[in-house]
Amino acid sequence: MILRSSRGFTLIEILIVILIISILASVAIPTFLGQRKRTEIKAVVASAKSVEKELTMLLDNFSKKEPLVLSKSDGNPGCFQYPGAGLKNMCSSTYNDLPLSGTYNNIEDIMSLYIVHTNEGLEAKSPFSGIPLLTDNASEGARNGHVLIANISEKAIYVSSWDLSGGMISNTLIGTH
Repeated sequence: MILRSSRGFTLIEILIVILIISILASVAIPTFLGQRKRTEIKAVVASAKSVEKELTMLLDNFSKKEPLVLSKSDGNPGCFQYPGAGLKNMCSSTYNDLPLSGTYNNIEDIMSLYIVHTNEGLEAKSPFSGIPLLTDNASEGARNGHVLIANISEKAIYVSSWDLSGGMISNTLIGTH
């Protein structure tokens, strides 16, 4: 009769433990990866909703010809006013501590200023790819998890968000009154 030392595990016991761990991992990892993708999609949708609210406010200011305060490309705040705005709607009378940084004439100007404000001033990134969040280029927006803003008229902007596979997650039309 051969006596076995009771100091360790047999090869069979170790293989069984490895097998059980690999089975549990094969079930848990796909679930985790799916949850991560859903979280990234929710982050893009939340960003799109934030963009919608901010652009609605900016369009409201545009319709009243009020000054806009947005981050410039260097990250510092800047005041932008409508040319020919009345004295009460000038940057100097509304925001005493902010010098005039520029002007805006139309919705396209507001979109350009807002893209700089979000991507460069706030350094907002896509949760999918880590590249700048906002774009006004439809071909980029449809492939990289961007929030796409598109000027569709003199009074309206279309905001949509996209996942990495090119599927639209959300879309909204906002405009001035």
